[in-house]
Amino acid sequence: MTKVLKEHPEFRKMITTDEGNIYVMPFLLGDEMLSSVNGPALRKDWLDKLGLKVPTTIAEWETVLTAFRDKDPNGNGKKDEIPYLATIKPENETDLNHMFVGAYGITADFYQDGGKVQYGPIQPQFKEYITQMARWYKEGLLDKDYATTDGKLKDAKVTNNQLGAFSAYAGSGIGRYTSLMQPTDAKVQFISTTYPVVKAGDKALGQYTYPFTWLGAAISV
Repeated sequence: MTKVLKEHPEFRKMITTDEGNIYVMPFLLGDEMLSSVNGPALRKDWLDKLGLKVPTTIAEWETVLTAFRDKDPNGNGKKDEIPYLATIKPENETDLNHMFVGAYGITADFYQDGGKVQYGPIQPQFKEYITQMARWYKEGLLDKDYATTDGKLKDAKVTNNQLGAFSAYAGSGIGRYTSLMQPTDAKVQFISTTYPVVKAGDKALGQYTYPFTWLGAAISV
């Protein structure tokens, strides 16, 4: 640990209190690649069945979600597919699961822009985002029960072959759902993809986890 902190003074700053004390043996994300732990996930087998490519822009996402709604990708002859589920439990999902807000160059909370702290919901772009989501909700592209869907109900919607897109962690999300569903549906395939943008070539703001948040080990006195 001494060697790590010497090589990474930014880690020491994160784990040290204002009084200069280090109270825990910290769990550190030592590689930049590990800082992105949550993001967009889709049913790749549904995309393939409908002849669609992985969406990267808001317009492409709308095309995909509309096809999920209308073209019976689960093949049961019923219009019971849920194109996209937005989760609002911040303890389970990132950024209140505002998965599409970063496409507008803001977040749903505080963020930094050019060295200045900004608050997403008061920016003009947030109205654009909310307007888009409201239209998708009205058109049935978003789960109408998103506000009351907890983790167990989300699991049920995924494993019941109804949910086409959502945000997920790699292991506890995509990996777990794959393990749960493949014994009965060998063709099921979940994939992760980049956070979308409004226009091709733009840069989206996505999820980011600092190398140290709050996880660590300590011995009480």
